[in-house]
Parts: sequence; structure tokens; C-alpha cells
Amino acid sequence: MDSYFLSQAIEEWVSDFGDTTFWGWVITVTYGLCAIASYYYIQCLKRVGSRHRLMLWRCIFVLVLLLGINKQLDFQTLIATGGRAVSSSQGWYEHRRWVRTCFAKTMIVSLFACCSVILFKTRRILRKSVLELLGAGVLIAFTLIRTGSLTQLHKAEQLRFSEIPHIHALELLGLLLILSAIGLGLKKQGQHRDRI
Repeated sequence: MDSYFLSQAIEEWVSDFGDTTFWGWVITVTYGLCAIASYYYIQCLKRVGSRHRLMLWRCIFVLVLLLGINKQLDFQTLIATGGRAVSSSQGWYEHRRWVRTCFAKTMIVSLFACCSVILFKTRRILRKSVLELLGAGVLIAFTLIRTGSLTQLHKAEQLRFSEIPHIHALELLGLLLILSAIGLGLKKQGQHRDRI
């Protein structure tokens, strides 16, 4: 690929990445708190020895950490601008929408497959894990909406994703549900220790 197209794509990504709105920073900080709390809760679960809960919370921690990093680095913008640069330099720009649609569908199918495997492996504790699963589900729904927005090139060029109404509320709701699940889990562990 021509270095000119690559440098333009990186320059466009750097100039455009990050959600620097008030709610964008609130959610970024909440991602950080959620990742730290999840990590702490995983350490507590290691002492209790709950293998299935430990696996579920490790997956939630990875989800929160990756989405939190992406909140300000905006890797989907890099993928979109990089894809546009590659398609321009290699001469298949007119087919870019088809490639973008295939990429988004592959991401959605991969995410669905990962979630199915995790739910199957943690099926014994699903009834006891409703709150954290609900929170993770809301974040995954947010991710699917965001991935789906990659296929709408004409809309994406006219409208920044952060300007869509109530999208911040959906993301924040998922994080707050996960934090609530951690709080309840720590409270139950404390009550269990008090009885012993």
C-alpha cells in the first residue's frame, strides 16, 4: 500500500479519535472504575474458589477493559479510514461497502459465537449471575449497534456516532449494572465470612 494513503489514514484517525464530550469522559472514567473493580472481584473469587464465576468475571473484565481502551482510541475509526485508504490505493474503492458489510457481519457472528461458548461453559451459574450478565449484555448490544454503524458509510460520514441520542445512556447502564453486580457479590462474600 502506498505510504501516502497510510499516513493520510493515520492522520485522519488521530485527528478524529476519542469521545471528548462530557459524557464521553464520564463513561471513560466509569470504564476504568469498572475494570479495577472487576479485577479486584476476580482476586476475591480466586480465594473463594468458584471456577465458573471466575471464568465469567474474567470474560467481563476483558470486555470492559477492551471497550474502555477503545472508548478514547476509537479503533473502529482507524479500521474505517485504513480500509478506505487500502481500497483507494489498490483500486477496489467501489466495492468498499460490500467489504465493510462482510467485516461487520463477521464481527457480529464472532461475538455471538464467543458469547454462546461463554454462556454454555458457565450455564451452572447463570441464575445466580443475572445482573452481571445483563450488564455485559447491554455492553454487547452497544457494541453490536456500533459495529452495525460501520456498514452505514453515508451516515457515518455525515454524523458522528457520539451524537446519536441516548447512546451514552445505554453504555453507562451496562457499566452500572456490572458495578452493581460486583457490589452485591462483595456484600454476599462479606456476609458469608461473618457467619464463619
